[in-house]
Amino acid sequence: MSKNRKYKMLTVLLCTMWSANIFASETLLDLAKSVSDGSAESGVFAATANAEVLRLLQQEPTEDDRRAIPSLAAAYSLAPPDIQADLLKLLEHLLAGSGEYRPTILDTARDALASPTAEVRVAALAVLGKSDDPAFIPSILPSMQDADWNVRYQALYSISIFAETGAYPEIYTAIEPLVDDVNERVRVAARSLMKYALVQ
Repeated sequence: MSKNRKYKMLTVLLCTMWSANIFASETLLDLAKSVSDGSAESGVFAATANAEVLRLLQQEPTEDDRRAIPSLAAAYSLAPPDIQADLLKLLEHLLAGSGEYRPTILDTARDALASPTAEVRVAALAVLGKSDDPAFIPSILPSMQDADWNVRYQALYSISIFAETGAYPEIYTAIEPLVDDVNERVRVAARSLMKYALVQ
């Protein structure tokens, strides 16, 4: 690894740690309220949301975090697209410990697949992929035909756990056209998953 790249990675790490400390006093409920009352600013919201995601990667969601889920989901419909994507990222990291609020998160993500903004659709697919629930396969499959390659790639990533089991042949039908996709990352991902079709 080059010296310059090491410095860049160290800078990113220090900035992330700094952001986590700066925004640690803000709760998820505060974030949802800032969207609902219109005071959320995109850049500040993104930094705060990223700090919260980092925290959720390091520790289990608290009971206060779980109680904020309905407010975060409600804020989604009021938010501009860039904040919608950040809200979905928060919900993705809350999903595992969401308990009774799990359907709220998954319904929000499924509805977000209809967003006109690719970044929001990508974030929604990430949530559905993390659900490990085959009931969402029919919701994910149409995204493989999305005009945006990032969405197609995330759809492949989100469906991969189901493709690897071989139990859902309709997945391979949807993946097959992507082996010749115009985007190299999508092609590689599709070809990798189609290997599972060949062993069934």
